Amino acid sequence: MVAERIEALRAEMQKRNVDMYIVPTSDFHESEYVGDYFKARKYMTGFTGSAGTAVITATEAGLWTDGRYFIQAEKQLKGTPVTLYPMGEEGVPTVKEYVEKNPQKVFEEVYAIIMDRKANPKEGSYTTYLFEKGIDKILKKLGEENAETIIAAKNPNPEEIKYEISDYLYHLMVLMADKGITWEDVTQELSQR
Repeated sequence: MVAERIEALRAEMQKRNVDMYIVPTSDFHESEYVGDYFKARKYMTGFTGSAGTAVITATEAGLWTDGRYFIQAEKQLKGTPVTLYPMGEEGVPTVKEYVEKNPQKVFEEVYAIIMDRKANPKEGSYTTYLFEKGIDKILKKLGEENAETIIAAKNPNPEEIKYEISDYLYHLMVLMADKGITWEDVTQELSQR
């Protein structure tokens, strides 16, 4: 039931070009006691605790709650696509940190800069240089970065592979911009697989 509700929400998000949907415990009046009609977080996740925030993206769903509800949330989220983020635990991002560092948001911000360089060339910009040289140069660089990523994957240094994957993704985004393909196009295609 929860999986179907999240998929229906994602379909609606996609139609309306919404990347992330945050579902708080409170209603829009910030009432101390929320009426059943307004228990959207409970409806979307199945979690019945009185405190928590759900975040749904095109590929992930998470629930943040405090220590009073860790056990309850773990039981109620079992078998659903919702990941528990136990607030205050070491290594667990806050909702704000999650929202700010969401991979899709980062990709879209970098992509927006690339699109700006395409529309507004800037002297000395490497991205502008790639667009000026054209598709052959973009593809050559993408091929080089692909090969460097493969070589880095064979080596034991995780920092090297992160660096090479980042370079590859950047050059892939330049190609996407050149061909008019957006991250929305890509995530839509991936969600149908």
